[in-house]
Amino acid sequence: MANGAVANPEAHLPDHLPPFGIPAALARVNGKRTLLLKLISDFADIYAATPGALASLVDEGRLAEARRLAHSLKGVAGSLELPQVQAVAGRIERLLAAEQTFGLEQEIALLGRELEPAVNAARSLAPPIASGVHPATAAGLAPIDAAAVTEARDGLVDLVQRRSLAARAAFAVYAQALGLPEAARQAHPVRLALERLDYGRAMALLEAEQSPAPIGRERGLLHEPGVGHAGTGSAHGADCR
Repeated sequence: MANGAVANPEAHLPDHLPPFGIPAALARVNGKRTLLLKLISDFADIYAATPGALASLVDEGRLAEARRLAHSLKGVAGSLELPQVQAVAGRIERLLAAEQTFGLEQEIALLGRELEPAVNAARSLAPPIASGVHPATAAGLAPIDAAAVTEARDGLVDLVQRRSLAARAAFAVYAQALGLPEAARQAHPVRLALERLDYGRAMALLEAEQSPAPIGRERGLLHEPGVGHAGTGSAHGADCR
């Protein structure tokens, strides 16, 4: 899927796409096939490099960052019904939380083997985001499809309300639909709230948006008051499955 494009118009979500558990994953997003297609398609681009990133972070002694990455992958893998990936990511997270590096190398290698078929399956649905750049994206903006923005936002709101870790991947879909450049995505207050698992703040920010499409152009770099302060108790009840 080209950067700035919302979905490959010829792509469709099959009823079966091993190793993804499509029926159960569809149930998690209330049967929204287009949203699940986007989440799976983006999964490869967001998490394909995770094993290498984990190894680098561990080598650099940045165990807390590595643990957060493993935790994020575990949550998204659970939401997309990738039980093997979820299990390995969970073991890596626990080792890192205990600052135990013995056995990490083997687990990270196993993660790479478990991820490979999922990444290949996801990329079979549509070309990867990095495969091409729309001319408007080169200028810092991408064309906006208002209907696609609304659909992506609705999917994000649904997952935020359910306190699902998959909301972080859904935000990437929403930001892509808005045509936000990378700097705006990283600084967006909704993304920052979701990184803190502060679903209440994320929901409040989404509810404050009056018209989604202009926000992508004019409010993408909006600064959230108190954005540097982590929400209290926001992670409780998050759907980590």
